[in-house]
Amino acid sequence: MSSLSVRDSKIWIHYDGIEDGITDELVATGVPKDRIVLAFHPPDIRQHTGYGIA
Repeated sequence: MSSLSVRDSKIWIHYDGIEDGITDELVATGVPKDRIVLAFHPPDIRQHTGYGIA
């Protein structure tokens, strides 16, 4: 199970408990990486993930 929310036109992933990862699924369907925020990482780490920072 995953926990997601949409805020400011971005998908915030709070928890990704899916074996293959919901993040990869979203990218595979065409969601740009800068529209996905890995909220389970602290803000100072997000800038190094290749995904949205906020």
